[in-house]
Amino acid sequence: MNASLVTLRYAVFSRRADQYWFPAAFLALFLIMLVILRGSVNAFTAAQAYLAAIIPMLAGILSAYAVLDDPALELMFATPRPSWRLLLERLAPIFLVSLLTALGFQGTAAGLQVDLSGLGNFIVTQLIWFCPTAALMGLGSLLAFVLAAPTGGALAVGGVWIAQVILRGWFLTHPLARHVYLFYSIHVPEDPFLPVNQLSLVGLGVFCLIAACWLLDRQERYI
Repeated sequence: MNASLVTLRYAVFSRRADQYWFPAAFLALFLIMLVILRGSVNAFTAAQAYLAAIIPMLAGILSAYAVLDDPALELMFATPRPSWRLLLERLAPIFLVSLLTALGFQGTAAGLQVDLSGLGNFIVTQLIWFCPTAALMGLGSLLAFVLAAPTGGALAVGGVWIAQVILRGWFLTHPLARHVYLFYSIHVPEDPFLPVNQLSLVGLGVFCLIAACWLLDRQERYI
């Protein structure tokens, strides 16, 4: 079997079960909400919240645990493999779960006849969850390495998420903070600044991942 497939398979099956059932539980919860709220404007609001806020938050928290939570961490570091590849293999299953839950939610919503057309076309709808997910996955990975503790990284991601929920008005109006506001696409979807915000979020995620790879090379900090 190809070595890449073996390592990816290990990354998938070595994860704790809660890294899979936790996103599944939130998916089930919001699908139940859609059933209850079907036919009201609140169903659309719940769909927005799940795609733009819940999926990115879960991905960011899980990303903090992607590498340092491995019980065989020292053995993993002994394997001659570049840090970017190791990080990619660990984050790929998390992104895949995010993708599947996002598409599964949208498909089920269509089956329940919940109108999500207000989110935009198919591509626009995917950007609603993808851009903040990319930012928080990168941030979660970086903070876990900065703090040398996955729990600390997860808590820091949660703190950033909560701060943006509470300080919504400030993030929407501040000329710099609006670049990294996670929920721009659902609060002001018609704003011409939205593409800049989305590019900034993806750029933030890429920058954090590059920095995380640099820190991952300092393996002695984590053993």
